[in-house]
Amino acid sequence: MQPDRGTRAVVNLDAIVNNIKVAKKNLNMGTKLCAVVKANAYGHGAIPVAIACIEAGVDYFAVALVQEAVELREAGITKPILVLGAMPVRPSMADLCVRFNIAHAVFDEERLALLNEAGLRRGKKAKVHIALETGMHRIGIRVDEAAAFAEKVKTMQGIEVVGAFSHFSAADVEDKSYADFQYQQFMKGIEALEAAGLKIPVKHIANSAAIAELPQYQLDMVRLGITLYGSRPADIKEPYRDYRPVMTLKTQVAFVKTLPAGRDIGYGRTFTTQKESRIATVPIGYADGVSRHLSNKGCMVIRGKRAPIVGRVCMDQIMLDVTDIPDVAVGDDVIVYGGPELPAEEVAATAGTISYEMFCVLHPRIPRIYVRD
Repeated sequence: MQPDRGTRAVVNLDAIVNNIKVAKKNLNMGTKLCAVVKANAYGHGAIPVAIACIEAGVDYFAVALVQEAVELREAGITKPILVLGAMPVRPSMADLCVRFNIAHAVFDEERLALLNEAGLRRGKKAKVHIALETGMHRIGIRVDEAAAFAEKVKTMQGIEVVGAFSHFSAADVEDKSYADFQYQQFMKGIEALEAAGLKIPVKHIANSAAIAELPQYQLDMVRLGITLYGSRPADIKEPYRDYRPVMTLKTQVAFVKTLPAGRDIGYGRTFTTQKESRIATVPIGYADGVSRHLSNKGCMVIRGKRAPIVGRVCMDQIMLDVTDIPDVAVGDDVIVYGGPELPAEEVAATAGTISYEMFCVLHPRIPRIYVRD
């Protein structure tokens, strides 16, 4: 049983449902929707989020690790799952893919061979999506090598090609020329694979930004990532205005004290009170995933007003200046980030990062509380 310190991440599953409906409005009839639930659903909780996604009618799931896919299967998730990640594939991992009917990205001969061997060993084909390199330069078969790779795939009796994909690196910027280039490269790669005799049932390259801003590139399936969780991949707001934030990170006031002018607060004495000040301490810190870069720069919301973070963010505690917020008391709720009061994107920008990272680094010791509207 986890002791209650008042710190929790409130996850609204109806917001997940809403965000899927918003994404679907941009899709053509028959275009599949893949929910990206890697990294414990970006810190929101893979199983509850996946169940809400199924309720909202998603067709596919994507994860980064085989273990993440197995977790979904063991929770009763039967929808197709694709492992996108680039970890070394060992025979045991390939066996898990075949055993649990999990598709895996392929982009090298070793990975392809191990999955083929697992399929032959189990008498059941290993499903794969061929990753094409189109300009991200992370993983993928080069377009000029696609035909040769297809010839190797065709010799593998234990392999079933169920898709091919790539990933936009700059669909969320104003200048879409590089995204256009990547799309053209992807289609050249698809053409090469198919000309070599491979059938590609599901082609996909569109991510969250492309769903909202480049719907013409949706093909057979799109992958809904950060907007599934109600955060924006881009600084512009209009294409994302109907997505709802899913998580609100909260804590509670643990201690309040009054300090005279001239008192130093926190490690390194980086903040000194300039007048008599009321300082609240909250039980959350960088061990929980709150960035130390918010020290003396960020804020939190108490009683509807913003309280500046003063002193350095500690491992387990943070101090807030509540001098201008009347009647702050022990037990008061505090919004660390989330929702209209303190958008995650704003806090991320202050910390010099992105909302994706803030969600993903939330420590498991913070309980996730699931709510519905």
